[in-house]
Amino acid sequence: MVPATLKLNQSLNRWRDPPLRWLWQTSLSFALVMGYCVRLYADITALGFTLGKTDYKTVTQQAPSLKDSGINKYSQGKMLKGMSRDFKIQGLKQTLFIFDKNDKLAVVMLTLNKNQFDNVLGYLKNKYPIQSKRIPFVGNKNVVFAIPKDKVTIEMNAPHMSFDMTVMYSTDRFDKAYQRIQRREREQKTKREQSQF
Repeated sequence: MVPATLKLNQSLNRWRDPPLRWLWQTSLSFALVMGYCVRLYADITALGFTLGKTDYKTVTQQAPSLKDSGINKYSQGKMLKGMSRDFKIQGLKQTLFIFDKNDKLAVVMLTLNKNQFDNVLGYLKNKYPIQSKRIPFVGNKNVVFAIPKDKVTIEMNAPHMSFDMTVMYSTDRFDKAYQRIQRREREQKTKREQSQF
């Protein structure tokens, strides 16, 4: 009669020794990590449109009720504004789409009821990493999500003295152009003021 402990040790040794087991475990771990990263950093979409990829024509075809809103001074691209029955988001009041010079989507800005802040924050933080967060009990609320791989930033703003909040998806290229022009305008304003003294 063989002791039970000896049987158990033999079974464990047989399972531990297959020569390719470590390769199988490593491959499985790698696949799980890659699957998680791909899911986390898939193309960034807002209202079903992909930042940096969807073009002007596609947006106008899928949301024909949007109105032309001129040329954006930061991207030098077209703008569309309005609502569509296809945008089924509770509390959504307004949408703004900004394109770059090549008619690719650079910005999607949503204006919503401020009471949706916690819900929207919950949706976004389950998908994207938070870069910065300021949510005081009383005051302006601001959360920024940065997705470096896709070169996209998502920013939530809920001003204290407003009933509305905004969620703005923007490409890094648009953000850089915005910062550059804002800096130039501040410098010009300072020079104008200095010339008065």
